[in-house]
Amino acid sequence: MSDREKLSNKRKLYMKILITLVILATTALAGPSLAGPYVEYSNQQQYTNDVHSGTYNHLRIGFETENGMYFEAGKDEQGEAFETGYKFKINKKLTVNGKWEGSNTDKLRHGIETEIRYTF
Repeated sequence: MSDREKLSNKRKLYMKILITLVILATTALAGPSLAGPYVEYSNQQQYTNDVHSGTYNHLRIGFETENGMYFEAGKDEQGEAFETGYKFKINKKLTVNGKWEGSNTDKLRHGIETEIRYTF
């Protein structure tokens, strides 16, 4: 088996494990508060200064809970992509959002984003 085939099989295994974990986490965390499954398509136009540097498309399936948490996974143009996050409205003026997003191409690339919004 070539290195490319080994890498492809490894990616497929990671994706299966991730989807299983997403489903298990959703079931465990959400229980009866599961709001429902969804399909999401996203298109991003990327720029460097004013020059278009690329287009990024992905299609994901996910589950959202009534308590503001979500889990999703799917394919993108470069491999597999996945995201999990939350959105909590603390009160009428304060909202906290966070997410972990990653993609598995030749190696796992990922990042964490947290937003705290106060509305006047």
